[in-house]
Amino acid sequence: MAITFRYAQNYQGIPFSLSMPIQNRPYPQSVVRPYLFGLLPDSEEQRKAIARSYDGRPYNPVTILEHIGLDCPGAIQFCPANYDVLVDAISASGEYVPLDDHDVSCRMKALADDRGDSWHAGGEHWSLGGTQGKFALAWHGGRWCSCQGSAATTHIFKNGVAGYRLQALNEYVCMKLAVRCRLRTAEVDYRLFEDEPALVVRRFDRVEEDVKTIRLHHGDLCQSLSVMPDMKYTSDGGPSTYDVLRLLSATGAQAHANLRVFTSYIFFNSLIGAPDAHAKNYSLVLSEGEMRDSLVYDAGDAGKSRFVQEGRLNMHAVLEGFRVTWEEVFGPLNKEGSFDEFDGRRQFLLYLKPIINGTGNCYIEAQTRDQTRTDVIVDYAGEQFVVELKIWRGPRYNEEGEAQLRGYLEHFGLDVGYMLSFNFNKRKEPGFKRVNVGNKVLWEEVL
Repeated sequence: MAITFRYAQNYQGIPFSLSMPIQNRPYPQSVVRPYLFGLLPDSEEQRKAIARSYDGRPYNPVTILEHIGLDCPGAIQFCPANYDVLVDAISASGEYVPLDDHDVSCRMKALADDRGDSWHAGGEHWSLGGTQGKFALAWHGGRWCSCQGSAATTHIFKNGVAGYRLQALNEYVCMKLAVRCRLRTAEVDYRLFEDEPALVVRRFDRVEEDVKTIRLHHGDLCQSLSVMPDMKYTSDGGPSTYDVLRLLSATGAQAHANLRVFTSYIFFNSLIGAPDAHAKNYSLVLSEGEMRDSLVYDAGDAGKSRFVQEGRLNMHAVLEGFRVTWEEVFGPLNKEGSFDEFDGRRQFLLYLKPIINGTGNCYIEAQTRDQTRTDVIVDYAGEQFVVELKIWRGPRYNEEGEAQLRGYLEHFGLDVGYMLSFNFNKRKEPGFKRVNVGNKVLWEEVL
């Protein structure tokens, strides 16, 4: 049976993934399955081991997550249609069972000795992606603890890739080197539990507030691009660097930072000869109205404040930010060539939606018969904005666009409108300019 997903009618929270922005229509299996399988181990053998433990089916992600989905990557939780379990998940209750070094050592040894067994211990309901053997614990009350029920894990324990001696130590050294190179990465430690070595990774999607562990929602790049985990490598048909750059260029206020971080890691992996760089190694933390790279999740909300000031959307700043981001990613417009105006519109909407998500919405109001101009209507916190996107084709054509926009402003009872012009004239003057059309004011941003 096909797996589809639809948001609840009044849902106004964080989207599950960049691949599933909030909308009323259901998402098809081609989008939903990559997201769900991205929450589970890549290893088919491990999924079969988990399924055996719960009499489930290894090829149905929903039936597996029904049993181990109370603590998933990100903030999403899955539970069966059971009132008590649902209340437990919502209240974040659960039990932390203390472990000593011997207990952890036994679990590390079990990973190495029998890779056909489930990574879980009794009562645990966490899920982790990836291929390496691993398990999740919490540092709670000054001790390592097994997380029972919906208790949130805080650290991941790994003993390295099978067949590669000291691989976990090598990963530790590489991650510490990344920190020395001023690249943001997860906190790691390498230590012995009795005689068993372990790479201990602090989860970047968990933060401590007082005595409570808060989950941060995120999605890896395979989930964000609707690519199944078994195609995470470019050589297997998975995402290319170009695919990722296009995705990150549409992450709104944090696009520039995201592009810089990702590009830095491309060079870092090349310099250290890392052979295992793939799309699941990178994640984007999602928050209401903003999306930012998981490795810089603590960078703050300064970017969004450029666009929303005292609860009001600054469309002038949005259009200016879009122009700057466009030029940083694609360069200045100099030659029209095969440029498709709808590409420009799509990029603008992808840039806009993370900024207004959760508070506002936008929709296409009208198109001319030849489909060369499109007006976008934005509703945000009770205010309306009309934005016309067009390609510059001379003063007369521009005046027609201004007159059309003035008509829209009359229709909506607005005094101010906005134009986004894609101008290929080499003598153009990029930036904002004010145009008075009758009793209306038009602000035009020129790329």
